[in-house]
Amino acid sequence: RDLVRSRGLGDVYKRQPNSDEANSYWATGNEGVVTLKSSNSIPVEDGRTGYSVQLSTISITMVGYAAGNLFIGEYNTDMGNPANSVSFGRSYSGARPVKLSGWYKYAPGAEMRTGATVPADRTLTSDECEIYIKLWSGETLIGEGSFVDNKNVSVYTQFECPINYVDKTKRPDKITIVATSSRYGGEFEGMSVVGQLAVGSTLWVDDFELSYY
Repeated sequence: RDLVRSRGLGDVYKRQPNSDEANSYWATGNEGVVTLKSSNSIPVEDGRTGYSVQLSTISITMVGYAAGNLFIGEYNTDMGNPANSVSFGRSYSGARPVKLSGWYKYAPGAEMRTGATVPADRTLTSDECEIYIKLWSGETLIGEGSFVDNKNVSVYTQFECPINYVDKTKRPDKITIVATSSRYGGEFEGMSVVGQLAVGSTLWVDDFELSYY
């Protein structure tokens, strides 16, 4: 419940992922996972200031794999088309942030899966975690930033995602922040995950913060 501190985002971040409350910003793919296995996106008491979030990549029937994830948006399980289960983004009324920062640990899984096709232009030798932010004005994406790592990071380390704006004349009215234990764990072909990843990859995140000029 202490994941994000930012005057621009306010107390909505104290809500739990997939909460029934109408103003809950955070969501996770837990709902789709827990029908078949234990949750792979959970709070743990090893955070820098209390709880952090632990996100793990697991093998699972039906789709093959599930990356641990946490994001601003909504999740409603669509077993017929899993890629449609996620809706990224919630309303936002703050100023334009210049960066997202926070703290993370990462342990990539021991062995990459075989037969994966995404990305098509390279072969990963180690799984990659990703944390990113996107901001929209209306339906137009106006700014984004991303942090990617594939190394074993065993102590909480600060990350930063500087936000690059393609349009600095508009104010954002929609935002998402996404964290995942496997960067390509959300790549689907029909019912199957086709992203390169490793079972056991685990990402911990804590104390997200937005910075402004």
